[in-house]
Amino acid sequence: MTWTAIKGDYRQFLNKGTKQQVVSVSRSAAFNKIGEKIGSLSWQDYQNVTGLFLYRVQYIFHLAKTMDRVPEVLPHENGQIWWDNISFVLMPRLFFPEKPIYEATVKTNKYTGFHFTGRKQGTSFSLGYFADSYIDFGYMGMFLPLIGMSLYILLIFRIIYKMEKLNVLVRYAVINVVLINFASFESDGLFLFGRLTLLFLVFWGLSKFVFAHLQTWLYKTS
Repeated sequence: MTWTAIKGDYRQFLNKGTKQQVVSVSRSAAFNKIGEKIGSLSWQDYQNVTGLFLYRVQYIFHLAKTMDRVPEVLPHENGQIWWDNISFVLMPRLFFPEKPIYEATVKTNKYTGFHFTGRKQGTSFSLGYFADSYIDFGYMGMFLPLIGMSLYILLIFRIIYKMEKLNVLVRYAVINVVLINFASFESDGLFLFGRLTLLFLVFWGLSKFVFAHLQTWLYKTS
């Protein structure tokens, strides 16, 4: 928490305001600055950083409350949550006009017992894909959909990486854009699977039919 409180100003001191990951001061000056920043911290600074810390771990709290209520209050869904996540993504609204509106808050309220505001109030609170997996299969079985998601991500990586018509730097750039959503622990399973699938299809198409030809043209003109 102390590091969180000082790291913004301290990093700015190290890079002299360039916002780059460089150290532009001497080691002694860097250590002296740490002591100075820690010595100047106030109780109000710790109160502020506590709020930031709690904000970062709030979705772990959602998972914990879900584990408190399932299966003691609500039963495990035995795969229904992930089935709904995947089927929702694979059912285009053009062909399924009766498809419901996606509201992550409804599921969050049901399994945590909280009463968060939802779509009508312009907000959304998700459980996260770990909680989705736990609700379906419990403590041990929850690793099955997580393993499945990992294999899906590996498949996406391999397909893009094997597009040998693209420069390897371009391939890694596309992989980074497509897989960046996996970094969010709090992402709802439906949202995570949907974004991964949509971005993969879009950037696979761009890579195959646009980027490859653009790269060839650039090579010829350079």
